[in-house]
Amino acid sequence: MRSVLTIFFAILICTAADCADGGSASELLDQGRQALVAKQYRKAIELLYKAMQLDKKNADTKAALAEAYKSYGNSLLPSDPGQSINMLRQAYRFNPRDSEIKNGVAAACQIKARQLMSAGNFNGAEQYMLSAIKWAPESPEYHQGLSTLYT
Repeated sequence: MRSVLTIFFAILICTAADCADGGSASELLDQGRQALVAKQYRKAIELLYKAMQLDKKNADTKAALAEAYKSYGNSLLPSDPGQSINMLRQAYRFNPRDSEIKNGVAAACQIKARQLMSAGNFNGAEQYMLSAIKWAPESPEYHQGLSTLYT
């Protein structure tokens, strides 16, 4: 009987966050932050996402996940603006107040628009410039970029 009670109390004490494969939410958060510092963005996102699944209300995890997506998106910006846009949009989901994320999406949209314009795809370029303006409406740079499409 005593062993049954011990197991029962162990189950009560052991929350999903503490007993999940891969560690507790706080351990995964720490590992994710370490991966982020090491610029291992995919690994950081994976670890932080797991941490968030275990503790959906943890603001620190959401902030770290937004930072991981933002850093990954920014690292992709020169070489792959389309994927950069996707990562930065994910960052925005977790931290919509971060103006750097909005500006990053707008910059990536502008780069993608320039690529499309160079390839002769003016309709696609227009859509990306309009998207850039949506993300950063106060920036004259994106309005000017759109006007060059019409001249």
